[in-house]
Amino acid sequence: MPADFPIPAGDSDFRLGLFLPRDEPDWFGRSAYPTRILLLSGRALVILPHPKTREPVIRIPLQELVFVEAAHILLIGWLRFVEKGSEHKFPYNTRSARPVEEFLRVLREEYLPGTLDMSASGRACPAPTPHPGRGEACLAPAPHAPRDRERDHAVGVLGGPFGFGEPADLKFRNAEYFELDAGERVLFRFFSPATKKIRRHWFFRWESRAPGDLVALTNRRVLWIADRVQERYSAYGTVTRYAPAEALAQLTCRPTAEDCALSVKFSSEASWRIPLPLEMQAEAYRFAEEAARFFQWN
Repeated sequence: MPADFPIPAGDSDFRLGLFLPRDEPDWFGRSAYPTRILLLSGRALVILPHPKTREPVIRIPLQELVFVEAAHILLIGWLRFVEKGSEHKFPYNTRSARPVEEFLRVLREEYLPGTLDMSASGRACPAPTPHPGRGEACLAPAPHAPRDRERDHAVGVLGGPFGFGEPADLKFRNAEYFELDAGERVLFRFFSPATKKIRRHWFFRWESRAPGDLVALTNRRVLWIADRVQERYSAYGTVTRYAPAEALAQLTCRPTAEDCALSVKFSSEASWRIPLPLEMQAEAYRFAEEAARFFQWN
């Protein structure tokens, strides 16, 4: 620990720390964000600002943490921790990505301590051969999965969770692969790819892309990976959000004025709204219905 960062008395036996250096100063010596240290201590996340900032120490008990967000867009990264009634966002340069990923892995061990017990109802997945150091893929489809689909997504590149929407492309397959922890199994996956939009007016032509989204339900968490930054498509990175599977209260697909949206609600009353193109509405409905039936939500 740097000598100029005093550790609170109750956190001297912290499990792990993460040093996030300040942004490189501009010509006037100003940085966009200060140095911070994150500690995992006593079932809480503790954020220590540099003493010169005079910011307060932030303590987030893990049982009050609603979801975690981690972004990696070229050299721009950030961590966002959302609790009921407040949120805290900490930017960093992705040159520090490796220690950040290790810190998040250990954080998930505390934040997502258990797995869903599906053996009592006969819904347990067989144990497949796991990826080295990564998560596993559940090779058995959900018990209510329709078997007459033209495209069988149940056996895919990642080993076969029961899937809806389009097959995940290389960018999202890699993002999911590197996000999963050892022993973690994807049970359901929904994927809506980035789509090209072309607008014309007289002799002018504009081309843009709508972001892609992957939503996965694993035996530990609900996972949302998107290449959307401030509602715009990002070609060079992803934003990942996750919360404990046991906190998931409702998963629905709702039509909107122009398209549709997948709504993910948690027991804390927090929610995610995932906008989707209208052509994905039917698959999103099926995903929500089958997941609700499998997890027996009310």
